[in-house]
Amino acid sequence: MQLIKAENYEDMSRIAAEIIIRKVRSANRVTLGLATGGTPKGTYERLVADHRQNGT
Repeated sequence: MQLIKAENYEDMSRIAAEIIIRKVRSANRVTLGLATGGTPKGTYERLVADHRQNGT
């Protein structure tokens, strides 16, 4: 397991989204198990924004 330090919630959301986006773009097939609740909301907002901008 790799621990990644983030300065705050926004930074954590950005880093998490970047990791997910890289993985999805680099793999032929990816299965995501996504959490519910409010904690991942910032990450999901960034994933949606990237999808709208880049279509992937």
